[in-house]
Amino acid sequence: MRNSGECQNKTILYLATQTEGGGAQRYIADLARSFSKKGYAVHVAAGGNPNGWLRHQCADCGIPFHFLSHLRRAVLPLQDILAVRECSLLYRRLQPSLVHLNSSKAGAIGSFAAPKSSEFPLIYTAHGFVFKEPNWARKRYGMWVERTTSRKKTAIICVSEDDRKNAILRKIAPAEKLITIPVGISNPKFLTRREARKILKIQGGVVVGTIANLYPTKGIPHLIEAANILKKKGNSPPPFFVVIGEGNDRSRLELKIRQFGLSRHFRLLGHRNEAYRYLKAFDIFALPSVKEGMPYTILEAVSAGIPVVASRVGGIPEIITHRKNGFLVPPARPADLANAINRLSQNTYLRKKIASNSALPSRFSLHTMVKTTERIYLQAFSQKNN
Repeated sequence: MRNSGECQNKTILYLATQTEGGGAQRYIADLARSFSKKGYAVHVAAGGNPNGWLRHQCADCGIPFHFLSHLRRAVLPLQDILAVRECSLLYRRLQPSLVHLNSSKAGAIGSFAAPKSSEFPLIYTAHGFVFKEPNWARKRYGMWVERTTSRKKTAIICVSEDDRKNAILRKIAPAEKLITIPVGISNPKFLTRREARKILKIQGGVVVGTIANLYPTKGIPHLIEAANILKKKGNSPPPFFVVIGEGNDRSRLELKIRQFGLSRHFRLLGHRNEAYRYLKAFDIFALPSVKEGMPYTILEAVSAGIPVVASRVGGIPEIITHRKNGFLVPPARPADLANAINRLSQNTYLRKKIASNSALPSRFSLHTMVKTTERIYLQAFSQKNN
């Protein structure tokens, strides 16, 4: 634990939109644990499910958690106004030394709730900007919100260089306010192939798997369409597809699976705690997202030595080098996705060759992420004191 004056009497409040497990929540949990160990007084606040994953992570570490009952993922004007008031009251009660906002909705609500003459630095991490989504209305609204709230933010952390370049291009904030700090992992412990397959009840054959919340941005419908294309190719047996994760799109995805007659070839396994532990059950990891920041799942799949097929979006090309440690395909192109999966599924030697390139650069380590983030905090404290 650090006892220097740098962290004495410093209170950090992390704010998230929801508690359900996802990249932003994982990021907050990692930072909250790390800075609590360093001696900072750490608090976490979030909306969504009052008993979600993030709350349990905080409880396990003895980190105070504050539930924001009005903070929702969707745009709901009345609830959003109440959420701003709720955040403002929390700020007054905790008197934080620094507030670290995460994701677009919490970033907006948390910024509007901050005093006009900022009493504390506002750090914001964009886990993939909303204006990068395919929906035109969300793009325009997202850009307006990001530009408006950026004036209050001391620093904006982008989890990929792609996010930073897009933010500069769209004049979200001055370039010097935008900093790239990739997410990082620390020696994940995986189950063996046999253990993981036994628990997930997966039989033999080539298994194509993914770990993703069932949201539109994850592109799971494109993976289902790719599975249908491969089934029609007549390869015997065809690859078996599994998705670990839960979300609002489950019923629509189940319907699509039935419509294509894929019930024996494609399974939605639902939520699993520490889902990354099951990665070695897969022969191929596929992530067909239409929008991403810097997905933990890709880092973990590479670390597990699993060949990756993923969309060329967000920070994914900063992890995956095409044909070296995986294959990159255009987003929303099921035929291209199917071709890449087919190539790997039919070639055991190619899968082994790609798996041998599984070393991750140090910039994707948890240690580097925490160290670089603390540097931003200390700079913000220094600026506030001057």
